[in-house]
Amino acid sequence: MKREAQLTIFLLILAAIFGLYARLAVPVRDNFPLLDGGLFYAMARDLLANDFHWPLTTSYNQLDIPFAYPPLGIFLLAWLHRLSGVNLLVLMRWIPALVSLLTLPMVYLLARQLLESAEEAALATLLFATLPRAYEWIIMGGGVTRAPGTLFYIAFAWAAYQAFSHRSWKMAIWAGLFGGLVVLTHPERALHAAAAGLLFWLWLERSRQGTLRALLIGGGTLLVSAPWWGTVLTRYGGGMLTLAAQAGGPRWLFWAPLLQLDFTDEILPLTALLAIYGAFLAWKDGQRLLPVWFVLVFLSDPRSAPHVVGVQTSLLAAIGLSRGVLAVVEGKGRWQEVFQQARGRAAFAYLIVLLVFNVQSNVSVLHSHYVLPEAEQKAMQWVARETPSESRFLVLGWEEIPGFSPLLEWFPALSERGSASTLQGREWLTGKANFVHRVKTFPDLYACLDQEEACLERWATENDETFEYVYLSLLEPGGKARLSRLADALRESPNYHLIYETPEVLIFERLP
Repeated sequence: MKREAQLTIFLLILAAIFGLYARLAVPVRDNFPLLDGGLFYAMARDLLANDFHWPLTTSYNQLDIPFAYPPLGIFLLAWLHRLSGVNLLVLMRWIPALVSLLTLPMVYLLARQLLESAEEAALATLLFATLPRAYEWIIMGGGVTRAPGTLFYIAFAWAAYQAFSHRSWKMAIWAGLFGGLVVLTHPERALHAAAAGLLFWLWLERSRQGTLRALLIGGGTLLVSAPWWGTVLTRYGGGMLTLAAQAGGPRWLFWAPLLQLDFTDEILPLTALLAIYGAFLAWKDGQRLLPVWFVLVFLSDPRSAPHVVGVQTSLLAAIGLSRGVLAVVEGKGRWQEVFQQARGRAAFAYLIVLLVFNVQSNVSVLHSHYVLPEAEQKAMQWVARETPSESRFLVLGWEEIPGFSPLLEWFPALSERGSASTLQGREWLTGKANFVHRVKTFPDLYACLDQEEACLERWATENDETFEYVYLSLLEPGGKARLSRLADALRESPNYHLIYETPEVLIFERLP
């Protein structure tokens, strides 16, 4: 028992070391939030300007976007700024990273309930600490909502599982509290929490008492989250929530990330294979809840599933590693014991080397690809000073996937001008301005980089947009500057005038 306790402590120490480095390396290294968060930055400013009274709309992107997003993370950001005086951008670097660290002990507590031993739970925590999809999306600037949403989601699963497996009314109350906090923080995590709670009830306790506990959890969730959904229903009606839910995409999309092993990272496919092997072993041993929960995540909300399923992936991978790869050989012969020890140590050393490589490689990619360059920040500040406040821009850069573009996310927030090409926040709009429509038409706009100016005019007409300026980022993901055919065409066009030029950014005014 002493040896098992030592192994558990050792694995948890490794999880803490790897988890700290993976989550804190980027905010320590950079002076700007990772990737996204511009919408929440603007909403926090709106709250502060409105003295914490809930605004009807947000100033972000000049589109009168309803202030309907679950507000807990945004209120927390604004409140910490008011209390401490620390700049909002600094807080947006550190809040997601620090909150994401709290998911590690929470995963261990959940794993202790679902796995056979403390060592397996500690191993799952170590795998979770280093799994990129378990932390990269929640340490970004938008993690001011995703990080607490993920923490409350794991806490809800921990409490709900115990409520039904241990027949505990106390844990049902805790589950209702955590469920309400999930709803108040992040809509997609709320869908996954609801799916997990329903699964645990159906799987573990479909009795009369279990049904009453499920109702208590659901009622508690609704009660705690009432300030948000009550306000949204009163102000905007039920159609607003339905409209936002459409951004998750059709349910058949769940097969694409699942078949591509997109639920884990690209650098360490071994974790995905271990999770598949672990699912097989768990199913074979009659422990089928985890594999079913894994698949259910993709059915609940396909778009966010790859960033939520890290919990189940880590637990299943721990099963595959501990009960399969590191399982002891049978027999008591001297050579078998030597082989057993050597195999175990070699496999463990190999695991540590992979984890070190995995974490370092991922941190380097996040730093080089997903932090808004200082040259872009300066250009947006120039726009805020030198252009009319009602101006609208067409903003384009070399990032082909709009959700991975800090340029598109942060331009409306830092310049305080409108961006026709920014998608963030459009979940709450209708018609051609809606998020789903703009996702479909963005490739047409991106293709304009290799065409003449008429391409911009055509795209704007087809999407009912107007613009007075064109902002072209010349930086590719990774930081290398690259010109485009569109940039040359606008330089030569009599309809556009170059008003700002650096090696990284060109800004053109569209002449009347």
